Amino acid sequence: MHLDVLRDLVRIQSHICALAYPLLEREAAIDGDAQVA
Repeated sequence: MHLDVLRDLVRIQSHICALAYPLLEREAAIDGDAQVA
């Protein structure tokens, strides 16, 4: 049970990151603050 909940939370987190990363990257490019890794 606990492992199922943990797995679901990890999946939700990965979906949020997949959505947020391009948006944050675009905002940084617009502001001119993008850093090259």
